[in-house]
Amino acid sequence: MESTKHNFQNLNNDHSKVALVEGSDTTTYADLHNRINRMATGLLDSKSDLNEERIAFLMPASLDYVTMLFGVWRAGGIAVPLNVSSAVPELEHALTCAEVTRVVANGEYAEKIAELCSSLNIELKSVSDVIADTPGELPELPLDRRAMILFTSGTTNKPKGVVSTHKNIRAQITTLIEAWAWEY
Repeated sequence: MESTKHNFQNLNNDHSKVALVEGSDTTTYADLHNRINRMATGLLDSKSDLNEERIAFLMPASLDYVTMLFGVWRAGGIAVPLNVSSAVPELEHALTCAEVTRVVANGEYAEKIAELCSSLNIELKSVSDVIADTPGELPELPLDRRAMILFTSGTTNKPKGVVSTHKNIRAQITTLIEAWAWEY
């Protein structure tokens, strides 16, 4: 079985290279890998696989965003990234349409979505609430497993959730790497 394990292990072969820069902080591939695995472990919370549980997150582009996205994927969930500029009715549409069971948000974004999560009976946590101290055993996932639901802009009607599999995402990334001759 071709699985996602290769995708996560080979984010970069030189684990000492810088993966992300956020302000004056840098994160190496080794540190990012560890953080993603700790997030996946925390999301699993003693389960062996999230089995496509839909987990949304509301946060700006940041280390936490990358950690959440890959952490949900690594744990076997379906990531539902939410737009920080969305109004509460738009967020409600996304959460209900995607059948989200948990939301992770920090600071002002947690405040923005707290009442909505409560009314929809959706668990709301912060990154620090979820991330585990150490990484644990993580599932091996088939590439045809659903990985993400992104919502369209909804210019003619309400936004629609578009589902991508790990295989779709890998193909998109591979195409970009080849087209732009990116090194990673």
